[in-house]
Amino acid sequence: MDIREEHMTDIRQATMEQHRRAEQQEFVSTMMSGKIHPRLYATYLYNLAHCYGALEKTCQRRGLLDSLPGIAREHKLRHDCQDLWVRITPQPEVVPSTLEYVSHIGTIQNDPARLYAHVYVRYLGDLYGGQIIKSKTPGPNTYLEFDNAKQLILSIRETINDYTKSAPENVVEEAKKCFEYAIKLFIEMEELNQSQYRQPHEV
Repeated sequence: MDIREEHMTDIRQATMEQHRRAEQQEFVSTMMSGKIHPRLYATYLYNLAHCYGALEKTCQRRGLLDSLPGIAREHKLRHDCQDLWVRITPQPEVVPSTLEYVSHIGTIQNDPARLYAHVYVRYLGDLYGGQIIKSKTPGPNTYLEFDNAKQLILSIRETINDYTKSAPENVVEEAKKCFEYAIKLFIEMEELNQSQYRQPHEV
């Protein structure tokens, strides 16, 4: 087995449980049902915009996204959110897990290996699973459109492999944390769904 593929397999295997738990969250089923309320989905996108914004600004300051042209998603997420939230005030709710995530990114701002673990989890998730989500959810979903998906996947894989070789424990630990934050956001979104959007909405 190629050494790069070996390391890639290691991080996939190390985060398999967290990945499985994320996919099994009720909010994922809500999104995949094709009936998610547009305002709930807009709230989800708004929170993602805050998460991606914190990650992208921090990574850009360190040059960690230089090899990933066009990867930034924050502005696309904000555009997609506003398309669904048009003329509705106030802005969508920012949930606790989002604030926690933004704060956490600040605590690892000087650790490129840990930061790149978040790049690996978030962007590969979008690059691989984005088209399925896009087909089931309302709005333009421009944040799931990539002009150079294959090259981005290759670059992310190569870089995460390098970090995994030099700081394996940090990378795996941080990748697991990224999944855990995603799970927290899913739980909070489903709580909003149950409390405010119980009636299915045809889209």
